[in-house]
This record gives sequence, structure tokens and C-alpha cells, in this order.
Amino acid sequence: MIGKGCNLDEYHRAWVIIWGMEASPKVRHFFWRFCSNILPTKALLKHRHLLEDASCPWCGNEEETSNHAIFDCIRVKDLWEESGCSSLICDSRGSACDMVERWRSQDAKKMQTAAFLAWLIWNERNNYVFSGNTTPHNVLMRRLRRLVEDYGAYAKKIYGIARPAAKHSPSKWLPPSNSVIKLNADASLVD
Repeated sequence: MIGKGCNLDEYHRAWVIIWGMEASPKVRHFFWRFCSNILPTKALLKHRHLLEDASCPWCGNEEETSNHAIFDCIRVKDLWEESGCSSLICDSRGSACDMVERWRSQDAKKMQTAAFLAWLIWNERNNYVFSGNTTPHNVLMRRLRRLVEDYGAYAKKIYGIARPAAKHSPSKWLPPSNSVIKLNADASLVD
């Protein structure tokens, strides 16, 4: 991240939000890859000289960036509208970390639905690119509702209640109080 010249505070805030989402680990991992701009889109592959054509496989009108594939392509805009999550992507041209940070003020259920929808869109994109298959919107919406419901049932079964919101880690180290004694120890056994 430092080598890329990134704002580490921005990544840290996005990291806390992403890993605190009420979503499965694979969805959170996908979202971290999205925020880190490492999804293997055609634009990224062209930038790395692995492809010559970076046009979107669905619409063919624009270069396929992460934002275009997940939010801006004409194939997916209706899905965001139907899911009720289109307000979460009002400015998808900006930083993905900024967008995720704006999600903090949203309802946890809406944020969860948006995360599952983005992951579902990416899987649909891969299905089209590698198999040539597409799924109708109504089937994708039913799949989205089922994913959200299944994760809710899973969380309730495992945790007894829905996962609590992640606690924010401090951005600055604070020493322990005077009444606390900290002892660091190390040991080594040589044969």
C-alpha cells in the first residue's frame, strides 16, 4: 500500500467496515479485493499487458474497470435499483474506500444486501466471461434475497443473534493506565 502511494488511514477505515460487515467471509474478502483495486478486470489485465482489449464483456461501450463491472454497466444498473441499494453507489467514480466509508451511516441490512449484490454481480460477470451464460434479473434477485436470508439464519444459528457491529480500533496508540503492569516475556529452548 505504501508503494502504491495510498492513504493508509483510508484503507484502515475501509478495512474495519468491510471486516465488520454482516456477510460471509468470501463476500468480505471479495469486497477487500474490490477496495484494493485488485479484481482481475479487463482494464487491470490490459494495464498489466495481459490483454489488448479492455472493453466491457457485457456492454462493450466502456473500459471494464471494477466500478464499471460492479456498478456502472447497463447490465447491472437495474439490479441496484431493484435491490433498493442504488443510493449506496451514488458516486462510484470516486475511491471504493470512500464509498465503503459512506456505507457506515447506512442500515446494516442495506449494507449487507449491497455487499452480497456486488459479489453476485461479480460472479455473474465471471459466469458470462468464462462460460458465455447469463442469468435473468429476476433469478438474480431471488438469489440475492436467498443469500441474505441464508446468512441471517446462519449467523443466528452460530452466534445466537445477528453479529454485533465491529468495534472501531483506535487510530492512535494509548498507553495503559498507571494501575496496569504489562510484562513481556520470551523463552527459547535449545536442544
